Amino acid sequence: MRYQTPPPAQWSTDSEIRPSIEDSPPLSDISENVDMIYVKREFDWDSSSSDDDTLVLRGGAPAKRAKPAKQPKQAKQGKKQAKQVKGSSLSARFKVPAQPDVEGADEDGDDDGGGDGKKEDKDSDSDWDGYGQTPDLLEEYERALDKIPGSKQWNEIQKKLHKLIWLRGNHPVLPSWWRISLKMWGVTQGHLDHVFAPPGSKKRVAIHAYGNHVAASKALESLFNLTQTVKDYEELGFTERIGPTVVKGIMNYYKWAMRDAKLTKVGIFPTLVVKNYPPSFRRFDLPSGTGPVDEGSLTAAERQQLFTEAVVADIQERLIAMGDAWRDILRDHRTNSWLMAPPTLFAIAVVQHLALVVTLDPRDEPKRPVVVIEQIRFNDRGLWLWNALSVAVAINILRDEVYKLENLKLIADELYESSSDPDL
Repeated sequence: MRYQTPPPAQWSTDSEIRPSIEDSPPLSDISENVDMIYVKREFDWDSSSSDDDTLVLRGGAPAKRAKPAKQPKQAKQGKKQAKQVKGSSLSARFKVPAQPDVEGADEDGDDDGGGDGKKEDKDSDSDWDGYGQTPDLLEEYERALDKIPGSKQWNEIQKKLHKLIWLRGNHPVLPSWWRISLKMWGVTQGHLDHVFAPPGSKKRVAIHAYGNHVAASKALESLFNLTQTVKDYEELGFTERIGPTVVKGIMNYYKWAMRDAKLTKVGIFPTLVVKNYPPSFRRFDLPSGTGPVDEGSLTAAERQQLFTEAVVADIQERLIAMGDAWRDILRDHRTNSWLMAPPTLFAIAVVQHLALVVTLDPRDEPKRPVVVIEQIRFNDRGLWLWNALSVAVAINILRDEVYKLENLKLIADELYESSSDPDL
């Protein structure tokens, strides 16, 4: 069955993952200080991937991913929801996962989660850590986080994004009133209750709108479609279209987010880079590069190594270049102090059906490494909801950080006016 729901996720323990990491070949010297990519095995570029067709992150993954709390069955409500889903042609195609298949979701708000929702705090970055079963899950999350090398040095934004994705499906990440807009997708089924804020709550969540909420939900629906489109291309053999399609889908959502917050000029001075890396991507300027060669004489492992090194170096250089630009514009060179702290920078590296969410704290580069937060698999139909939420949470957090910058309009206008300066 093409659109079947995946079985409950079986999470590997850290001890099971670590041997494959330690046995992986080391990356080149240029990526020595970068928390980036390890390739577990060669990509099968022209066919559907197996469970092993993944990029393994240095330091491993959390020891165990969060699973949703069991919800009591309500016969009458269940029958009613079943009829609603059955009557929707979209729901017939987009089967809702029986359980969240990766990490979780959270948000920013005010009180500690279980409040009455009457107070709305749109300015602070509070969370839902006291909501539902979250306190128990947070203990598990902290233990898992301690096993990731370098996590102690992450800044608050990196920690927040990682936590929200890890808790996805167990923490509210969408406003409660979006249930109506997304009802036809089957997202309102009982076992997905924690995707939304509690009914009646006005407390802010991670994915939200500054303007039109209908437009916001439509933008999110476009991400729902992205996984289905990628899988269709893969099954039809149009693998060359997958990477550009993923980039276009992510960028369309990013552009909506910027327009929604009236931050369109910030695109001149970005905090996000989204780039597709085809299998042929190479960087022969690296120490291990020998210039263009007949790759037919190389082994599969050697070609894979060239590709991995090139992707690592390119992502790192792009983020560092953005960081240099932000530090230059936001630093008071007379006193060598910050006019305001530069925002955390994001990159989404697309490798065919895989998308890596990568971050950099530019305040103290090069001491702070590039950090991979999440790996998204767009060729698994059963993950369409969780893939969309991972992208949306990252872009909403990115947007909120830019929105908070003091004198943002002045900075954006100055950049716009000087964009023709060849020295900028």
